[in-house]
Amino acid sequence: MRRPATSWSRFVRERARGTAIAAILLLPASALAGDPDQIAADPLDPSIYGGAPAATCGWPTTILVTGGGGLCTGTLVHPQLVITAAHCTGNGANKQIGFGPTGNSRTASATCYPHPSYNGSATYDFAYCVLSQPVNDVPIVPPLFGCETSYLSPGQSVEIVGYGQTNQGGAGTKYEVTTTINSYQNGEVYIGGNGKDSCSGDSGGPVYVQLDDGSWRVFGVTSYGGACGGGGYYSNIATNLAWAEQQSGIDISPCHDAQGNWTPNQGCGSFPLDPGSGANTTWGQGCGGGPVSGFSSSCGSPFSPEGDDTAPSVTITSPANGTMYMTGGEPTVSVAISVNADDGPGFGVDHVSLRVDGNDLANSDDATAPYEWTLEFPKGSWVIEAVAVDVSQNQAVSNAIAIGVDEEPDDPPPPSDEGGDGEDEGGGEDEGGGETGGDDEFGGGGGLPPGFGLDEFESGCACSSDDGEDGGAGGLAALGLLAVLGWVRRRRPNDLP
Repeated sequence: MRRPATSWSRFVRERARGTAIAAILLLPASALAGDPDQIAADPLDPSIYGGAPAATCGWPTTILVTGGGGLCTGTLVHPQLVITAAHCTGNGANKQIGFGPTGNSRTASATCYPHPSYNGSATYDFAYCVLSQPVNDVPIVPPLFGCETSYLSPGQSVEIVGYGQTNQGGAGTKYEVTTTINSYQNGEVYIGGNGKDSCSGDSGGPVYVQLDDGSWRVFGVTSYGGACGGGGYYSNIATNLAWAEQQSGIDISPCHDAQGNWTPNQGCGSFPLDPGSGANTTWGQGCGGGPVSGFSSSCGSPFSPEGDDTAPSVTITSPANGTMYMTGGEPTVSVAISVNADDGPGFGVDHVSLRVDGNDLANSDDATAPYEWTLEFPKGSWVIEAVAVDVSQNQAVSNAIAIGVDEEPDDPPPPSDEGGDGEDEGGGEDEGGGETGGDDEFGGGGGLPPGFGLDEFESGCACSSDDGEDGGAGGLAALGLLAVLGWVRRRRPNDLP
């Protein structure tokens, strides 16, 4: 909520737009504090004072929070957890979470819990919301915590992002503005002014800061202020982080313990370096794919995966070896592939990818369990393998399975010395499709012709065992159709529309 500079009047930052703003300035706190949702921002218009519209994939962790008739902003800080303001929600309230420029690129539901110590000040104007389903593909900007809070000093440049009103009026479109910190005291961060500010509908939304290593952190939760454009007050996530982790059971600080001590794990790295540009991908891929940092050393030595020289285990669980599929007269048939991978006592599985006929399948890396893909196969006999790479870059190849499309499959090859069912391939750096995929020469039925891959059509192969009718030109013609149809990547992220 917002409070003006005068002591006789208080009002939520979710102020009504247009001429209603002047009227709201005259309302006492008691008129609004009990039900912030009654002051609804218009979901059809834009946001943020003195700023500009965010790119389609810009600041993808900034999300729209609606439900109960109101409009607020929030921040995805973990695949399962969103942060917003206490004055935006009641205890156990159900909220709709919207992603994208206007909150409709995909949606999810969440249950929210405000901090019990919230008393109207920004310090505890903090709530967390647990998503009904995790959002695993949006690159997370972690909270500013531990020694990193030294960045909260006057003059520090920051980015405010939200769906609230702009100086043109209205709310409901994601905007951003660059401004500076004015002060930090008594648990409240005072930010902005001179026409650069958050406003009604930005309540609960984030403030981001860039560290010296180029990566970003989120620290602010929009709370209250005076007239829009004159600056506002923000809760500090670090003040409330231990409470949120304890209550939710979710760790949102991969680099620190709950007391702010530097205890980095394998998640303390790969943080976005350019989350605001939105230039690298689309919402179909969760707006990921941009440049990321290495392991962070912001408060101490970076996490080291050294000491783990054991490869993960990896097994194709579906389809079964020897399964035959029929196209029914269609050019291809869909085949769902499921893989189980586990790193045991190691630091975790980094990603799993697929091989077809000994060749790495382009763009098939899956970094999150369950590891699943749906592929389109034309007529022929195919050999499928899965490759698992752990955080320490140890690599293993699964059992090989053979499937047939409109014909009996060939027997799969026996496990090689370098592969097999979860056997170590020697670790080392994963080159994302370099020499781990066997021979890429397109000859003798052993390589995949151009046009065979996921999303981007690179090299791949489906060669019939019959070199007569379908193994030669006919088989390649089928693969030409496959290039048109493409591979269907697993999971339209997290089953969100």
